[in-house]
Amino acid sequence: MTIKHFVFAGAAFSLAAAATAQTLDYDRAYSAELNADAAARTSQLQGGTAGNDGFFYISDGSGNYRLNMSGLIQFRYSLDFRDDQPTNASGGDDDDTTIGFSVPRLKLRWHGNVINPNWKFMVQVDWDSEGTLNFEKGYGQYDFEGWEGGFVRWGQFKLPILAEELVEPEFQLAAERTLTNEFFSQGYSQGVMLGYRSDAFAFYGAFSDGVNSSGTNYNSAAEADYAFTGRVDVKFEGDWDRFDDFTSWRGDDLAVRVGGAIHWQSTGDTNPSLADNNELLLYTIDAAVEGNGWNLFAAFIGNNVDMGAGSDVDHFGAVVQGGIFITDQCELFGRWDALFLDEDTVAAGADEDQHFLTFGTNYYVVPQSHAAKLTLDLVWALNETSPALTTLGTLPDSRVTQLLGDSEDSEILLRGQINVAF
Repeated sequence: MTIKHFVFAGAAFSLAAAATAQTLDYDRAYSAELNADAAARTSQLQGGTAGNDGFFYISDGSGNYRLNMSGLIQFRYSLDFRDDQPTNASGGDDDDTTIGFSVPRLKLRWHGNVINPNWKFMVQVDWDSEGTLNFEKGYGQYDFEGWEGGFVRWGQFKLPILAEELVEPEFQLAAERTLTNEFFSQGYSQGVMLGYRSDAFAFYGAFSDGVNSSGTNYNSAAEADYAFTGRVDVKFEGDWDRFDDFTSWRGDDLAVRVGGAIHWQSTGDTNPSLADNNELLLYTIDAAVEGNGWNLFAAFIGNNVDMGAGSDVDHFGAVVQGGIFITDQCELFGRWDALFLDEDTVAAGADEDQHFLTFGTNYYVVPQSHAAKLTLDLVWALNETSPALTTLGTLPDSRVTQLLGDSEDSEILLRGQINVAF
C-alpha cells in the first residue's frame, strides 16, 4: 500500500506541476499581450494631436482617426411692426408691435473620420428658441479610392435641391434665409446620395424618403413612398469652397457657378396608404458670381403638387441678392424675393403674389472670418402676408423667419443679431 501511495502521490505531483507550468505559460502570454497593447496605445497617444486648425479637433498620430467639433450660436433682438392686429378673435387690444430677444439657433456638430480619411461622419443637433433639442444631421460617408471626387452618403441630411438652403445659416448674408426659400425648403431627409465633383463639374443623385422627412420611421405617413433627386453644378471660375458662403472678401478672385436641381416624390401607396396618391415635383435653377469684395446670387424655384382626383397646384418663387464690402470688415447687402402662389390655394381677396425686400449690413469682427459677425437688417413685406400664406398651412416657422403675418398693410421686421461660429 505504501508503494502504491508513493506512486499515486508522484503522479498527482507531476500532473499538478504540468498544470502549473501550463498556467504560467498562459499568464506569461496574456501578460505579454497586455504589455504589447499598452505599448501600442502609448505610442498612439504620444503621436496623437489636438488643437484648432479651423475646427477644434482630437486626432491620432496617423490621422486615420479624427474628431472635429464645431458649432453656432445666434442671439437676436427683433422688432415686428404690423397694422391694427387684434390680440384675440373678439377684437381686443391692438398688438401692432412685437419685440423681444431670442436664440433662434444653437447648433453643435461632431464630424471627422474613422479607419482612414475616406470614412467620414457627421452628427448635428440644434436647440431652437423654445429650448427644444432637435436631431438634424447624422450621416456616414465614404470617399471612393481611385475615383477622386466621388462619394456615397447615407443617413439624414439635406437633399441637394435649393442652393440657398444648402448654405449653412452662419454663412448667409442676412440674419435669415429668404421667405421664398423657407416656403419651398427641402429641410432634412433620410436616404442615400451618390456624388461626384471634378474641377469644373459636380453631380449629385439621391434616393430618399422625400423632403422634410427627418426623424421619421419607415412606416410614417409624413414621408414619401419613394423620392428621387438630381442636381448638377458647373463652375466656370474660382474654387468650389467659394460657394460655401454668400460672402466674397476683398482681394478674392472671380468665381462663377451655375446649377440646377429637380426632385420628384410620390406619397400615399404606403406609410400608410392614403385615399389619393400625392406627388410633388420641385425644381430650381440658380447662379452665383463672386468678385473682389462683392457677390451676386439669383434663383428661380417652382413646384407642382398633385393631390390626386384631378387637383394640382403650381407655386413659383424667385430670389435676387447681392452684397459689397465698403471696408475690410463692413458689408452692405440687399435682396428681393417673391412668391407667386397658385390662385386656387389663396383665400378670396388675398394677394397671390408676395414680394419681400431685405436690406442690411454685416460687421465681421475679424476680417475675412465668419467666427464672429454682427448683423442688422430690415425685412419689408410689400403685400398682405395674411391670410395668403397662413391659409396654405405651409407658412415657415415664425420663430425663425419671424414674420408674423399682416392682414392689413405691409409688415416690417427689424433684426439685430450676434453670430458666433466655432
